[in-house]
Amino acid sequence: MPFEWYLDVEKNLSATYFLIPFKRRRGDKVTVSHAERRGSAYDITDIPDWVARLQAEGCEIGVHGIDAWHSIEKGREELNRVASVAGTSKLGMRSHWLLRDGNTYRVLEQAGYRYDSTCGYNETPGYRSGTTQVFRPPGARELLELPMHIQDGALFYPKRLGMSEAEAWRRCEAFIANAEKLGGVLTVLWHDRSPAPERFWGDFYVRLVDELKSRRAWFGAGEQVVTWFRERRDITFERVNDAEGNGHIRLRGRKRSIAPPLRVRIHSPADSAGAGRNQKVSDLAWDGRGEFDPRPVTEAANNNSVTQPAEFHAR
Repeated sequence: MPFEWYLDVEKNLSATYFLIPFKRRRGDKVTVSHAERRGSAYDITDIPDWVARLQAEGCEIGVHGIDAWHSIEKGREELNRVASVAGTSKLGMRSHWLLRDGNTYRVLEQAGYRYDSTCGYNETPGYRSGTTQVFRPPGARELLELPMHIQDGALFYPKRLGMSEAEAWRRCEAFIANAEKLGGVLTVLWHDRSPAPERFWGDFYVRLVDELKSRRAWFGAGEQVVTWFRERRDITFERVNDAEGNGHIRLRGRKRSIAPPLRVRIHSPADSAGAGRNQKVSDLAWDGRGEFDPRPVTEAANNNSVTQPAEFHAR
């Protein structure tokens, strides 16, 4: 139980601990090899003191689901089991062994889960959902998917990629670069056993966390990240006309602020001759409250020329 180690490495950072709801349950419909190994020797009721400690340190507790991926009834049972120890029913889920099927999102939503973070690969790091964005998956109305990108076992386990640390670092640097360029999230899964024998993957994780710190990444637990994206989804784009009848775009936000703030990026043509080739880009922080009118920024970027409309988006 290396909780103390993780709390030290991630000091003052938010993390999510997905905990098994029932011990010695391998689950149903497990068709992969060695299905008997899926049953765990512990469950959340064995470590209530650690659950309280993790929450006191600002961490989130989630459900490491066994059968929630295919059964509404068992999904609710697993959620209630974790909720009874964690003291909250607002829980996200990651399926043990990343099991899922075409009905998983509908099942999880009906079982009462806030989000899922199963959409990733066991065999390799990457973008199984094709994105760094938290998104609403098919079959769901409220549930959001927090895609998973980097898993320790996929990088280092001999029956997976079996990479050296140097190879794994180059791969992780590419994912970090994509997140910086494209925005969104970079979701990392590190198992409880990984810092200890026989794996010894702890030093790599420390290096990864330190690298993200140095790049001033925002660290959020799953519910924090998903809530941020829910609030961003509430932002609307409106076309309005001014007193002279000229149309422009305005962003309408919420009554309360969004933290961290949104970044509003405005693309403006450098001039009428260079439009489309030499755009000016302006990034502004906006807390998402009230309305945001980009016209003053657009006009300043265009040197008061409005020969072509600016393009902008909230990220």
